[in-house]
Amino acid sequence: MGDRKQQKELKKQKKLEKFIKKQSKAQQTECKKNIKLQISQQDAITRTPEGELKNVNQAMGAYDPMQVEEGWYSWWDKKGFFKPEILKKHRDDVREPYVMALPPPNVTGKLHIGHAMMVAIEDAIARYKRMQGFEVLFVPGCDHAGIATQTVVEKKLYKEKRLTRYDLGREKFIDMVWKWKEKYGDTIIEQIKRLGTSVDMGRYVFTLDKKVNEGVIEAFVQLYERKLIYRESKLINWCSKLSTALSDLEVDHKPVKPFTKLQVDGKKYVFGVLYAIKYPLADKGSAEINDYVEIATTRPETIIGDTALCVNPMDKRAQYLRTKVAINPITKEVIPIIFDEYAEMEFGTGVVKITPAHDFNDYDLAKKHGLAVKNVLNENNEVCVEGSFYKMKRFYARIKVLEYLRSTGLFVSETGYEQTLPICSRSGDVLEPHLKKQWWLDCKGMARKAIEAVESKELKIVPDIAIKNWNYWLSNIRDWCLSRQLWWGHQIPAYEVLKDGESAGWVVARTKDEAKHKAETTFKLQTGDYVLRQDEDVLDTWFSSGLWPFVILGWPAATDDFARYFPNSILETGSDILFFWVARMVMLSLELTGKVPFNTILLHGIVRDANGRKMSKSLGNVIDPLYVIEGVQLDELAKSITATNLDPKEIKAALEGQRKDFPMGIPRCGSDALRFTLCSYTSGMKDVNLNILRADGYRKFCNKLWNAFKFVLKAVESTKLSTDDIDEFEKSFLKSQKRADADRGPDRSAADSLEDRELFVEISSGVNERSVSKTDVSDKLFVKTFNKVEPELEHSVKTLSISENGLSSVRCVIEWLYGKREAMIEEFISSMDTFNFMSATQCIHQFALYTYCDVFIEVVKQCTQTEYVAALVLVFRDIILLLHPFMPFITEELFQRLRALRILNLLESITVERLPRRFDHEFTDSFSQITSICRSVRSIMDSNNLKSADVQFNDKNTLCFEKEMRALCRNVRSFEYVEEVQGRYIDQVGPVKFSILPEDKSVISDTASSSETEY
Repeated sequence: MGDRKQQKELKKQKKLEKFIKKQSKAQQTECKKNIKLQISQQDAITRTPEGELKNVNQAMGAYDPMQVEEGWYSWWDKKGFFKPEILKKHRDDVREPYVMALPPPNVTGKLHIGHAMMVAIEDAIARYKRMQGFEVLFVPGCDHAGIATQTVVEKKLYKEKRLTRYDLGREKFIDMVWKWKEKYGDTIIEQIKRLGTSVDMGRYVFTLDKKVNEGVIEAFVQLYERKLIYRESKLINWCSKLSTALSDLEVDHKPVKPFTKLQVDGKKYVFGVLYAIKYPLADKGSAEINDYVEIATTRPETIIGDTALCVNPMDKRAQYLRTKVAINPITKEVIPIIFDEYAEMEFGTGVVKITPAHDFNDYDLAKKHGLAVKNVLNENNEVCVEGSFYKMKRFYARIKVLEYLRSTGLFVSETGYEQTLPICSRSGDVLEPHLKKQWWLDCKGMARKAIEAVESKELKIVPDIAIKNWNYWLSNIRDWCLSRQLWWGHQIPAYEVLKDGESAGWVVARTKDEAKHKAETTFKLQTGDYVLRQDEDVLDTWFSSGLWPFVILGWPAATDDFARYFPNSILETGSDILFFWVARMVMLSLELTGKVPFNTILLHGIVRDANGRKMSKSLGNVIDPLYVIEGVQLDELAKSITATNLDPKEIKAALEGQRKDFPMGIPRCGSDALRFTLCSYTSGMKDVNLNILRADGYRKFCNKLWNAFKFVLKAVESTKLSTDDIDEFEKSFLKSQKRADADRGPDRSAADSLEDRELFVEISSGVNERSVSKTDVSDKLFVKTFNKVEPELEHSVKTLSISENGLSSVRCVIEWLYGKREAMIEEFISSMDTFNFMSATQCIHQFALYTYCDVFIEVVKQCTQTEYVAALVLVFRDIILLLHPFMPFITEELFQRLRALRILNLLESITVERLPRRFDHEFTDSFSQITSICRSVRSIMDSNNLKSADVQFNDKNTLCFEKEMRALCRNVRSFEYVEEVQGRYIDQVGPVKFSILPEDKSVISDTASSSETEY
């Protein structure tokens, strides 16, 4: 019997699961249809002629971000609102310059969502500072990105034509890269505009522009003449796939577990193995083998290049080796045994092999002890030493070396070993230390100056937790290898002087004519006696980028821009390039200009996906900002993967990742919602786990603002509100406010300014806690904003004082609104001034949504006094002014529609408008008690499913707000005063006790066992 019942329940459960699955599929299909409909509607957008002011006198339809955002940027650009000098034409309170440069995106491809976050943050700063009255200069540009761009173009060339750059030749290949740059450079500029970035496009700079090239050459020559740049053979990080040197910062360190197979050099090889090898020993002065010593190595193929063994002088086990020499087990050469603390006694037998040409530490040790340096591998990672292993690829040679050692009895054992491999961040190749003559920059002195600049407060780093890393890295800096064996970039301005086919030396010069003069002067040569050959290598991309803050302003020329706008005010960028780029800018600027390049460094974290994974094309989680702005279907999203140079296996994995993360595509959210979303995540250097669908919630917030303004229009029209009404309201409001101040004690703190955010919960945000990544704290905060239960409020002990201060309910409500406004503005400005964009977005969002829309508008719907409508208009103006740094498009649209009413004195564009003014006094807060009561009433009715009820109070003053309470509690039939409240549903706010009486009066009788309910 039990089994039949269990089977019946199981059958019922399966039917339920089937139903839920069907419903879910139906919802997904509906959502997919909506996304498809949104995208198809884009063609129906009304276009504004290029550069003209949009017609805002048309009736307001439903909110469509594409229609709202259309046309504004071209008008801003034509009017010159983003030029620093423009503010003086609109305002008489212009302050000093505020200068920032957009970190130049690489022209390797389109901007991704990480770039969008950078743009959103920086443009919020620029627009905020412009509204504060600063003469803002925000300079845009793009980086040629030598290795990165050359690599993607080489991959494209090989994929499409099966040709290498060498097959094409330098000139034709460079032409191909320029065409790539034109295509993606233009795309990036369009993306920057679509994001609403208020940059001065007239000052756009590309890092291979003529003026930048002149700056690069001048910098190189000056640093060479100061003996900071030199040419020398040293070990470099060599990438055979790209045939170029790399800086240490371009090396990824990949941990490898024991016996891991990796695809390298076209084949799979085993890594994570420690091999024990016996080295023959002989007495000093003899070649006769009389003993052996065991060493451990992960690289047996480099034994060919061993030029010594090393022992720690404190190692008692190895003291006998002081009278010995070793025999190289492959070459049979006699090699010395040196004693140095470099050898770790705890590692294996304590004896280590020294291969100076293939290990950075070994190379330093070789210089210290005067050891020979013997190259084993050429630039193609082939054995270059004559013998049995000649021309073998490095890891194939490993196999053959081990076979040889086994055959000679010198192989001991192999064990699993966790090791770290140096990987090229661009090609994924395993890098090799390689001995090569290159151009180097001595950074030690410049690094000390950069440390001192931060210590002296000349340069500020935000957040200051980055200072420790700044000091550590700069204190341990190595000389910078400037040479890159590439074709795309700034060719090194160094010339080899060849006499009779032999090198006489090098000269560094600004031009070829100057090089000739220097060659003849330095080497005592006559014209015709020699040949000049410019170094074919190009400079590391980060060298030209390191000059960015001053070359964009005309350096080395003494331009007006350089005199007025240097140093920059701030550099905002990702924390991941603090040493790649930021530190180098500081060092080069201090050396070449004598000044810091900017006064403040502001760092943000790395953008990851909702699951905390790094964004990568191979994972399918890289998002083009335009996909979020315009919306995209899954099949279109997939094309962004299939059109890449990824390996077929990676394409398959990436497409699976996309289907999992965006099963229905991405809904159209608009630029404003995207920008607001990205800024709302930003808090210091913490990495951001970005749930991109959160932008849809903020699109609904934009929709709420849109509809709020529709109500504002309706209220203005119905009351025929005029400029005189606005002026009278402001005068009388401030005057009466001053009278009320005298009889009131201190008000609540700004921290309580948002206590009404939970009065209404019917926010159609589309966000729920289950849809948010558990690892994402900021998303949890976002959900909490919508779903949290309001705690007991600090102001709940206050009493209503309407009769005491002589203010009407209308006046109390308006003062409550302005009190919230004051606290919100205070928090907003404090947050913006300290770059806390999460707090800034949260406080204005909550004020607009909960205080203004969900409370004040609801009141005004029922109470249409002129004072209410005047406050409605003025506070709406303030809301869009504060939202403007984050949401430039919708705020300009609503600003222009507000301006068209001709009841406010507004400037030509919100971009040059002032921030809302603050008042120098406090506001009465009586209405907060009413909102708390209404919140409690609604909460009790909702939690007990009471569709209609009456409310009784034990306080007469509360009934002064009856109309306002009716607006906020629509399902309450009546409010009345009683001396003693009773009933099942009783609550208390401060001294006011109240009871909710359901329509079914029978529930009242059950009161004997009930006490006050806590909510």
